[in-house]
Amino acid sequence: METPTQPRRIARLAGVWYAAFIVLSILGGAFQDTADTTVSRLSLVATVAGYACLLIVAATLFRLFRQVDGLLALLMLAFAATGAAINFPTARGHGELISAVFWWLWLVPLGLLILRSELIPRFFGALLLVGCLFHLMDFGARLFAVGGLPQVEQGPAVALTSVGVVWRGVCYAVEVIAEFSLLAWLLVKGVRVRADRSAS
Repeated sequence: METPTQPRRIARLAGVWYAAFIVLSILGGAFQDTADTTVSRLSLVATVAGYACLLIVAATLFRLFRQVDGLLALLMLAFAATGAAINFPTARGHGELISAVFWWLWLVPLGLLILRSELIPRFFGALLLVGCLFHLMDFGARLFAVGGLPQVEQGPAVALTSVGVVWRGVCYAVEVIAEFSLLAWLLVKGVRVRADRSAS
């Protein structure tokens, strides 16, 4: 039987794994192009461990939100798993870009679940949805730009105009604000338990 404070513990656990995912992703990305073979291999290990952490985050949040909307919770978990499955065998080129779409898409059901529940302030759900929308618009702009997506051997970078640079910066700024603010809330507050909602 679930106690009133158990959802708060589950949410904080998701926050811990979310923080681990962010740290490992930063480490994996920072050293992936180094000439040192050992460091490069450690970078790959950090990246794969980061994927595993994100899957644990999605599974933990599924447990938290499945009673709010089981289908949305399942979609959130499926999008996260698909992103990891695509990115794992293709760490460069189109595979990385396509998997990023699923990284963003998993935020849509998560945002909707937050909006529908009273567990987390709805502001975070709206912010996640806006961040995902910005990124999908950016992906569409790159997809239909002159020349289309870059070739795999050229890497994911494309030439950007000054407007494109600003737009890309806005997209990532919204994502960082959305995900880090949600992370901070999960770690510090967890979720609103019944007593909190009754008091408000």
